[in-house]
Amino acid sequence: MHRPDTICGLVFVCLAVFVASYSQFTFPSIPGTDYGPAFFPTLVALLMLLAGGALSIRGLRESRPDAGPDQRPKPRSGMVFVRLSTVLLIPLLYATSLRYVGFPLLAFLSTAIFMVVLGARALTAILISGTVINIVYFLFLEGLGVPLPSGRILEFLR
Repeated sequence: MHRPDTICGLVFVCLAVFVASYSQFTFPSIPGTDYGPAFFPTLVALLMLLAGGALSIRGLRESRPDAGPDQRPKPRSGMVFVRLSTVLLIPLLYATSLRYVGFPLLAFLSTAIFMVVLGARALTAILISGTVINIVYFLFLEGLGVPLPSGRILEFLR
């Protein structure tokens, strides 16, 4: 039975509805632009809504009596501690060192580390992280005209 998945999914759906409605009704619109300050929170809320809905549906499907026994492997207790520590420490380190390390390098490292800790192969994590971070960096710089912090390390290397 996967009641925690269903509950977490419903919490994500409720949080997504709150974030979307709050951003739409609170943030001012900017005249002459197609999108304003509410665009990104609403986009993130939409993704949260989809992910929460999918998680809830999966939890409901797997909690049916005809779903069979749980076939997922049980994580080793040491890996649970490593995963939990990673989830708590990487965002903290990211927030405190973004100014010094910069977005490209820090986002690449944190994404790759998350992927490896969650079970991806190292080469796969490096390739996917590098590709996704470069796309995000390019979209922010060229598509939106928003510079992301490059950090003192990358400025030193130039």
